[in-house]
Parts: sequence; C-alpha cells; structure tokens
Amino acid sequence: MSKTNQKKYEIVYCCIARGTTILVDSSLIEGNLNEITFKILKKIDNIDSKISYSYQKYLFHCMTVHGIIYLCVSREDFGRRIPFLFLDQVQKKFFLQYGDEAQTAEEFEYQEFEEYLEKEMIEFSTNPEIDKLTKVKSQVNDLKDVLVTDIEKLLSRGEKINDLVVKSENLSMNGYAYKRKAVNVKRRMWFQKLRYQILLIFVLLLVIFFILVGVCGISFRKCRKKEED
Repeated sequence: MSKTNQKKYEIVYCCIARGTTILVDSSLIEGNLNEITFKILKKIDNIDSKISYSYQKYLFHCMTVHGIIYLCVSREDFGRRIPFLFLDQVQKKFFLQYGDEAQTAEEFEYQEFEEYLEKEMIEFSTNPEIDKLTKVKSQVNDLKDVLVTDIEKLLSRGEKINDLVVKSENLSMNGYAYKRKAVNVKRRMWFQKLRYQILLIFVLLLVIFFILVGVCGISFRKCRKKEED
C-alpha cells in the first residue's frame, strides 16, 4: 500500500475485493480508510449495483460487477460522477487482465495491480481532460439514484450498515442498449406517423370519390355527357 503525501489528490484510496477478501488495494494518504472500507465490504450485497457512502469529508464509492467489488474513496467535494467513471475504467482493466480468476483468488493475490490503481487515481484526480473525454460515456451512468449514506452517524449507532435503506443503480443498461432503445422508439414514431399520413390520404381520396359520385353519378355518365356536349 503506497503513501503519497506531496500533493492533494481527489481520489485517495482504491481496492478490489470479493466479499471481505481484498484482492488488491492502493492508498495515496495515511489514515483509517481501509478500516472503514472493511466495515462497508461486510455489508455490500453480492449483486450488480452502485452505491456511495459518506464519512467525514470523504465519499466511499462502491461498484459491484459479477460479485467483485470495486471501491474508491474520494474527497467529498469531488462529487460522484468521475469516481464512478474511474471505477468503470479499473473494472475493465482488471477483468481484461485477470478474468474470472478473481472469483477464487486469495487475499492480496493481485497486489501487483496496485501500480495501475495508483497511476489511475492520480490521473483521474489531476487531469482536467478526463471529465471532458468521458461525458459521452456517462449517459447511462446517471448517478442521481446513487444513495449517499452518512456512515459517521451509522457507526455511532452500532455499525449496522444493513439497517439503512440503500438504493442501488441497476447496471444492466449499457450505452449500446440505451442508444438502441432510442433508435427503436424513433423508428416506431416514424412508422406511426407514416400510418397516419397513409390513412389521411386514403380518407381524402375517399371523400373525393364520393363527391365525384354525387356530381357525376356512380358510372360517371353525367360528367362524360357534359364533355361530349
């Protein structure tokens, strides 16, 4: 676990765990963040979700994917969007490198991955272009429904994290599904509009037909006689 105190970073701690088994972690500051992290890990459900907790001046962001928990700690004023984008980046890299091996790995078995975590924490904390480059990718990662729970109050009542009602964000919809749904809706609206136009044309033709029948008769003889005269 590395400690970097020369500069104030926004994302200061990160770990990847399976339940309470931490597979790798990295910290840029000293403190008891890993102790609070362990208390949180004990209570996180083994379902795909995104949750944020508050503790003092920090936010603990948790993202669970296929039973593996990706957790990072950021300063409270850094918000939630970029930390979850950071976790998404970490998840993709970790899964690409280790795949399903993490399901049976032992504690701190992947500590060599710490170097990558530290590098990405610094990058996401200091690079102003990160936010600009990732805005499009965050369309379906709207964090309005991510609940921020006050851990400080929680711990004072006996550390019963499961006593709180935690609102999770479903991860099942990705960017592709979102765009595909939008295209399908647009297509349905277009076909509906086309049907209305065809129906309108049919009604107009029908009205014109009845007008002609009224003026010229069913066989149009009256109109032909006028032309012959």
